[in-house]
Amino acid sequence: MAENTTLVVRRNLVKLVGIALLTLGALIQATITEVTDFMAGKFSVPSITLIIVGSIVFIVAFYGCCGAIRESSCMVTTYVIFLMVILVIEIAIAAIAFIYKDDFEDVFTDAVTKAVNNYYTDKGSRTSMDALQVT
Repeated sequence: MAENTTLVVRRNLVKLVGIALLTLGALIQATITEVTDFMAGKFSVPSITLIIVGSIVFIVAFYGCCGAIRESSCMVTTYVIFLMVILVIEIAIAAIAFIYKDDFEDVFTDAVTKAVNNYYTDKGSRTSMDALQVT
């Protein structure tokens, strides 16, 4: 019984992590929306990805919790398979982020330089740069 309780506690922890990822993604999306207007939405992808991953983790954790409560070995096995798939996807995303780090920096630098150069001539650049400085 103690082993089953530990399993339920772990699944509840995973659910909390899923909710935390959802919250973090939503907060980042809300914070950076006004700042990244001059970058044509290129930097909203990480926050949206966090929201999606958080939703998936929450659903998978709920599935695993239901499997533990019902003591269904099939549901728990499916839960483990889902976790392995999520782990592989996270490793792939980390590798892609590492590979394209320089491209990300170049796009960011170009966008900020363009916005700074157009500060006095373009109202949109001025508004975005002011929001960036305030934030």
